Amino acid sequence: MFEQTFKNIDDILHKDAGCGSELDYVEQTSWVLFLKYLDDLEQDKQTAAELIGKDYTPIIASKFQWTTWAAPKLDNGEIDYNALTGDDLLDFVNNELFPYLKKFKVDASSANTIEYKIGEIFSELKNRIQSGYNLREVASLIDQLRFRTHKEKHEMSHLYESKIKTGVGELDQEKLPILLTNKYQSLEDAKEVLGDVKNISSLFIEFQKYLYEQKAA
Repeated sequence: MFEQTFKNIDDILHKDAGCGSELDYVEQTSWVLFLKYLDDLEQDKQTAAELIGKDYTPIIASKFQWTTWAAPKLDNGEIDYNALTGDDLLDFVNNELFPYLKKFKVDASSANTIEYKIGEIFSELKNRIQSGYNLREVASLIDQLRFRTHKEKHEMSHLYESKIKTGVGELDQEKLPILLTNKYQSLEDAKEVLGDVKNISSLFIEFQKYLYEQKAA
């Protein structure tokens, strides 16, 4: 399930002007995955709270929740095809969603909270997808994924790490020298900038582990 979805996402990002390598695909897939993963966690906590008659306050405000902008549904559960897309979606993501998520790092009560980790992750990331239609397709594909069992999380982490290694391998073998030189002036500059993707991968895996431990506690 995950492998085919990642392949489909790569095919979409391959057509996008803002993504030129496997490392770009990984970087851009990661932030969308973050928010879907977090939404699954929030839904589970909401259900658990309801079962014991307690209220649950979501981490993410309603306007920025996955089900509001990424995968809005009609009352019958079908996808709402009037959802934000194109330039409207890009404007929302770049000018509202990302600034909102980055602010979590500043507002968090401590570095050991989910809020701080969300802010830290989105301080490292930037949306490079230039087509809002491509972003809509990516979000729709990721919405089909589930991260609620240990097996699902393990499979996804394994595939994600494999994608990182593939991307770094492309740089090591200099398969994309012209693209990288055009984008970053020199290959050394490119490696210096794109090397940060390793840190993003580590943050992503750490974030998954943190959420899983919180959920299991």
